[in-house]
Amino acid sequence: MTTTHRGLPVSQLTQFVGRDAELNSLRKLVSSRRLVTITGQAGVGKSRTAARVADVLRRSLGGSTVLIPMAGRDAEDLGAAIGEAIDSAGGTVPELVRALGDRPHLLIIDDLDAAVAAGALLEELLRGTVETRILVTSRGRTGIGGETPFTLDPLEVPSAAAYHATDAVAQSPTFTLLVARILDSDPNFDRSAAPTDDLVAVCRATDGLPRFIEAAARAVCALGVSETAAAAAEDPTVLDAFLTHGASVITSRAVLDADMSRLSSSARHLVRRLALLESGADLRFAAELFAEGRLALIASSAAELVDHSLVHSSTVGGERRLRVPLMYRHHLRADWDDDDRVRDERSVRDALLRHLRHSAATWFSADQLAGIQFLNRHAADITALLGTMSSESDSAHEALEVISALRYYWQLHPVDPWPRARDWLATALSLDFRQDAVTLRAMLTDAYIAFHEGDLHGARAQLEAIRTELDSDIADETDAIFALFVEALVSLAEGDLARAETDLSQVVSDSLKLNAREHLGEKYWHLAACQIAAGKQDEALDTLAHALSYCEHVGDVWGRAYTWCLLALIADREGSHTDAVQRVRESVDVMSAYGDRVGLTLCVQLLAAFSARHGEASNVTQFEGIVERSTLSRPPVPLPELTRGRPQHVGPATPLPDDLSLSIMLGRIIDGEESPVDKLARVDNSSVLSARETEIAALVAEGLGNPAIAARLVLSRRTVEGHVQRILAKLGFRSRSQIAVWAAQHITSIADAKS
Repeated sequence: MTTTHRGLPVSQLTQFVGRDAELNSLRKLVSSRRLVTITGQAGVGKSRTAARVADVLRRSLGGSTVLIPMAGRDAEDLGAAIGEAIDSAGGTVPELVRALGDRPHLLIIDDLDAAVAAGALLEELLRGTVETRILVTSRGRTGIGGETPFTLDPLEVPSAAAYHATDAVAQSPTFTLLVARILDSDPNFDRSAAPTDDLVAVCRATDGLPRFIEAAARAVCALGVSETAAAAAEDPTVLDAFLTHGASVITSRAVLDADMSRLSSSARHLVRRLALLESGADLRFAAELFAEGRLALIASSAAELVDHSLVHSSTVGGERRLRVPLMYRHHLRADWDDDDRVRDERSVRDALLRHLRHSAATWFSADQLAGIQFLNRHAADITALLGTMSSESDSAHEALEVISALRYYWQLHPVDPWPRARDWLATALSLDFRQDAVTLRAMLTDAYIAFHEGDLHGARAQLEAIRTELDSDIADETDAIFALFVEALVSLAEGDLARAETDLSQVVSDSLKLNAREHLGEKYWHLAACQIAAGKQDEALDTLAHALSYCEHVGDVWGRAYTWCLLALIADREGSHTDAVQRVRESVDVMSAYGDRVGLTLCVQLLAAFSARHGEASNVTQFEGIVERSTLSRPPVPLPELTRGRPQHVGPATPLPDDLSLSIMLGRIIDGEESPVDKLARVDNSSVLSARETEIAALVAEGLGNPAIAARLVLSRRTVEGHVQRILAKLGFRSRSQIAVWAAQHITSIADAKS
């Protein structure tokens, strides 16, 4: 049997980044299914991924692998294109079947436009052959029976606030690919010298699309990092000008126009409206906005948009979300009639405010989680809305009211909002000259957030401003309780436990007298924490019992999880280690569901402290390896278990190693199951890393950055960066901090590394 591989690249000309999971899934699908269709937005990397899959499968599948490029050709030309590629006498189905025969073939039909029109030919071809497999790349499905669709999503982009945590940025596939492509063109590029926030902004402008990541790299080499970030912020479609030769004719505008022409009028109407939302919209919210709440009215249009890859469909917080890609969104908004756009923007604004107020009103109820998950799904649009409202004098007062009402939501750190919320408050307060209860609550909220940031000076300054600038008679009894509560929190953080306990006890007592129970769980929590810090554990247990009773009564699941953490702390101090750990594990599940990164940090800190108390050094290392060092502070409560080492911050559960949720990861450590780090401990260093890689790992453990390592070893920065990436890949790690921990356990010195 003759084996041929036609039309495929002999080798990858550049590094293939960020698609390991997709390649593994596709390899299995193509090996077991006869028709697989890779769908996805233009520029997401379908063609290159398909070629890479074929390259991987060349030996395992055997037979011939043939690439049939269809770019610029109509679906009606498919038969002729296949015939040319396999040396068939013609392009009819019988002729193609005879040419293919019983020999194994993998046909890669690349960039098949209007795939549905080619469905009949592909179906007949598969029926007439036995060993032929077909891998199609297209923006839409063929729709024939037996087709296995595979959606290729954009690469993950770093969050807008990721530049605060260098490791988080470096782990982003978009960031990795951008830097790799910049270095391909400019080997002297120094990533450590480039403004990280600007690099993150450039990454986000690409929407995670490899074609535009490569265009962004060319833009950076031509314009500079900061200039590219500024240009893309003004108009993300500027990257069209930096597409490679051959792809420049397939700009984002050309693709959008071609796909829009194939849509029904209702689908075109829906996609224009969805373009108003940066976060996208879950289907129920889209129906609320655009179909009077009737999901059936938009169902078929939504499916049409997904089939044409004009929206990115993903599950967020248990709901299916549709998001129009960034560049399409820009074009659609630019084309929209101004009056229509303004009217629909007002509808979106009103709907978001309605949900914000509902979430605030139902925070302490059974609707708590649903409200939080909605806010998390639409965080980008909420952030933009509140930023705009707080900077306009006509809406500043309303912004103060809404931001203050949602002070608990900002504690979750869903989009790094702590500093931003304070900025919103400061801006709105500077524009709003009313001195009323809304102003008072906004100033108290700012002091409250300052406490949680650890900015005790800022909290004290705001409390003093309230005393000197506002009339005392504008505060009602509830406001007075909140003011005393914030005073007590600052005293607690400053270590004045006696004053803090007195004030917190007064706050709880006054709240009960007024039946002002909405925020009672938090007040109980801090009173109990103060009592624990003062060594009054019996009083703390009594306080926590009241807190649990309150949380159960109002349905405050989130508050109950925090209460469990303090009960776990007491249990571990009293020797009930197993019960303590179980309490924290239950809390982790709740914090993960709510997306509460501060709460997750608290849980990990407690588990690390418990392990340290019981001499479980290995567990301590693993717990501390889960979180990333950052500038974010935990709530400043003076408990030894929460003050070990530097402040720590844990991200959402999804990016953890091996796609494990945080609760599963922690459970494995607690249960003593072998972790990836433990497995590596049983492997000889020389069989994992090369001598040079081991040497570089040791220098990483010393805290040296890539430029310093390059200078020490007389290597180029690009060479060092390549070694670090290979170390991460070999060890299965995601950050330099993990390399440092590993090196500390396995390499005793630089001399050892060289030996």
